Amino acid sequence: MNNLREKLIKIISHFGLKNQTKKLAEEVYELQEAISDAKGYPIDPICKEHIAEEIADVCVLLNQFIEYFALDGYHIDELIDKKVDRTIDRIKEGYYDR
Repeated sequence: MNNLREKLIKIISHFGLKNQTKKLAEEVYELQEAISDAKGYPIDPICKEHIAEEIADVCVLLNQFIEYFALDGYHIDELIDKKVDRTIDRIKEGYYDR
């Protein structure tokens, strides 16, 4: 089984949607803790690696949901671009300064 898509589907199918949803919440919390532990920039290499590992864990789970629901990765990228642009526009407009 070399195909990443097949592997992701096998994992989420084995553990189930409900379990992987809970797992996503756990991994996001662990990422939040790792980032909080960084205490600013620059960070030491061990802390940096921990953040990278937690991001990878979250990405693996997100990719399981992308494959499970047969979502279009290009469409998601477009949505990300739009949301980033919207946030930049809001920063320029002072939206967050209110």
